[in-house]
Amino acid sequence: MQNTDYSDAEILREVYRWKTLFFPKNMVDLATKISGGDQSVLEELPGMVGGC
Repeated sequence: MQNTDYSDAEILREVYRWKTLFFPKNMVDLATKISGGDQSVLEELPGMVGGC
């Protein structure tokens, strides 16, 4: 991105915020894989907000 005062880390943080908002199942899946937690809770989450 050009002409911005954001650092690369700040841009990446904002991208993950938006991905978490619109794709909650994918982001929770990623977090549970990283932490080694139980993935059975993913059955209750929507795959995508809005369901195009």
